[in-house]
Amino acid sequence: MSQTTNSTTAPLTHGIVVKAHIIREGHVLLIKRQETDTEYGGHWDIPGGRLHLGEGATNGLAREVREETTLTFTRAKPLTVWDYRTPDAGLMQGLSFLIKDAVGDVQLSQEHTHFEWLGADALDSLPLAPNLRREIEWILGKENLV
Repeated sequence: MSQTTNSTTAPLTHGIVVKAHIIREGHVLLIKRQETDTEYGGHWDIPGGRLHLGEGATNGLAREVREETTLTFTRAKPLTVWDYRTPDAGLMQGLSFLIKDAVGDVQLSQEHTHFEWLGADALDSLPLAPNLRREIEWILGKENLV
C-alpha cells in the first residue's frame, strides 16, 4: 500500500481490521458474505471490517457491528491479534474482540445474506476461514469467555 495521509507523513504500511465475536447464550453470531465479495465470498464470518483513517479500534468496531448487524454494545474485550495479506489492500493487521452484551435484533447490511447464532458443534459444515474456525472453537471452548 503506498497511500500517504499528507506530504509530511510516511506511507501507510498496513490496514487495520477489527472483528467481533458476539456471544449470546453460548452461541456466536455468524454472518454470511455475499457470493460476489472479493474476500472470502460466500463464506461465513463474524462482524467487523477495516478501520477508517484516524478511527480508534473500539469506535471502529462499534461502527462496523452497527453497520453490518444493527446491534449495539457497551463493552468489547480484546482477544487476539493477527495479520494477513489481501490482493487489493496488502498487509492487514487484525484485532479480535469478545462482546457479550450486544443488544437489539440482527438486521443485515447489503454485504451479507444470512445470519445464524451457532455453537461449536455446528461449525464443521460451514465455509469459514481456517484461522477464524480455530478462534471460534477456542472461544466457545472456554467457559470463562462465554
